[in-house]
Amino acid sequence: MFSSHALESVIDGILHAELRDRMILLRNRYDLVECLVDYRRSVTIHGDDVLAHGNWEIGEKFLRQYGFLIDKATLSIANKWRRERGEPELRLTEIGSSENTPPA
Repeated sequence: MFSSHALESVIDGILHAELRDRMILLRNRYDLVECLVDYRRSVTIHGDDVLAHGNWEIGEKFLRQYGFLIDKATLSIANKWRRERGEPELRLTEIGSSENTPPA
C-alpha cells in the first residue's frame, strides 16, 4: 500500500501544470488513485516530444468526469487535437458543471 505522501508526490508527474495545481488545491474532493488511473488511461501522446505537455491530449471521458479539475489552458490542448480530427470543441461550461463536482 502507498503512503499518502508517496501518492501525492505522483501528482508532480502530471505534465499539465494547471491540472496539477488544481489536483493539489482540490485534493480532498476526489479519490487520488482513481483519478490518476483514469488520467493515465485517458491521455494520448501525439508527436515525438513526450515532455511537451501540448502533445498530451486528455480524452473527453476524463474531461467530463473530472471537469471541476479542468481549466481553460488544459481544455485548449484537448480542443486542439479534437479540431485536427474534425471533432467539435468542448467548452468549460459543458464539462465543468457543478453536477460533476464532488462535495467539499
